Amino acid sequence: MTALLAPFRNSPPFSGLLAISLVFGVIMILIFKFTSNQKAIGAIRSRMGARALGMLLHLHSPVTVIKAATALMVDNLSYLWRIVTPMLFIAVPFILTAAALDARYGSMPVPRGIPTTVTLTWDELPAREGFTVTGAGITVIEPVVFVDTLRQTSFRVQNASPGATVTAGGVTLPIGASAEGSGSVIYRGAARMNAAERLLKPFLAPLPPESPVTGATASIPEARYSILGGRWSWLTVFLVYSSLSAIAGAAVFKVKV
Repeated sequence: MTALLAPFRNSPPFSGLLAISLVFGVIMILIFKFTSNQKAIGAIRSRMGARALGMLLHLHSPVTVIKAATALMVDNLSYLWRIVTPMLFIAVPFILTAAALDARYGSMPVPRGIPTTVTLTWDELPAREGFTVTGAGITVIEPVVFVDTLRQTSFRVQNASPGATVTAGGVTLPIGASAEGSGSVIYRGAARMNAAERLLKPFLAPLPPESPVTGATASIPEARYSILGGRWSWLTVFLVYSSLSAIAGAAVFKVKV
């Protein structure tokens, strides 16, 4: 994903999100074409159209309409069964692509001049005495708040540079944008995760199993994109433009959907 977005690093974030959405729509429709029985889907769609037309032409005959409607429902179930397999093939790249886009376009970088709260959850709450929080490429705002019942410590940060980290009680965590330019992963927390969870939650920095911190969250604001006078989430932008691209791809590549 990073390599695909490299040409858009110096462009507004929407540019990279739009490009990936359009490319994914074409890939999605091609996966559908090569994993589905196009001949069978075409035949079912033709029958469904014919039955719907027959219902309109025989409105004077309730019996004929009921028979056609029943046959239409059977054809519809057959059609749904035919598209199960391609949709399963599409689901895997969709989930992985969506997770990667969420990590890059779902949140804003840590705002400059606006404090962001960072909360760490511990296996055992560290002692207050001698507990320090320092930042590299980011400003840490004291005080540090301890919540004994939840085994949590909270503090605020601001003015993060790309690649910024905070170190609390000897544990170092990345916060905000991981690198310069748009399309970089924006870390909004951390967690102990297995390999599958890392693929599905790339917006969380992985913590080693022996880490005294079990999880971390940063109150980084959600990103919104201005389109046609509205403010939309990355997922809305992705679904709309990938769907439009898929529709166009179906026409170009003659895919029966």
